[in-house]
Amino acid sequence: MAGDWIKFEINTPEKREVLAITVEMGWDDPDLTVGKLLRVWRWFDQQTLDGNADSVTSALLDRIAGVSGFAKAMANVGWLVTTDSGMSLPNFDRHNGKTAKDRALTAKRVANHKTNAKANATGNASSVTPPLPREEKNREE
Repeated sequence: MAGDWIKFEINTPEKREVLAITVEMGWDDPDLTVGKLLRVWRWFDQQTLDGNADSVTSALLDRIAGVSGFAKAMANVGWLVTTDSGMSLPNFDRHNGKTAKDRALTAKRVANHKTNAKANATGNASSVTPPLPREEKNREE
């Protein structure tokens, strides 16, 4: 659907965790890592409510990412937690789910409003005539 999206930070490709995963996977290009991360994050967003995926294994997440060892590399940097019951994404609620999307949209709306408010502060007329000089009043005693 057109309304489905996940929050993605613009500095993600340069994050140390992305670079560490890239090195661990033996890749030269962090863009490849970012693409695989998006696949995993998208799956968690679509298939879980809170970032906890019971009965999910590393093998399944590797299949979703399209490469063996990716889930382990995510876990090694702290972006995936493996338990006996399944897998989970730490801080899922910060980046995924309805509340995170609402926060991101609100922040964008506020930023746009502030931008427009600054533009309106200068006025919208192409030129404004200066005020008339004030008359000096003399007081008579």
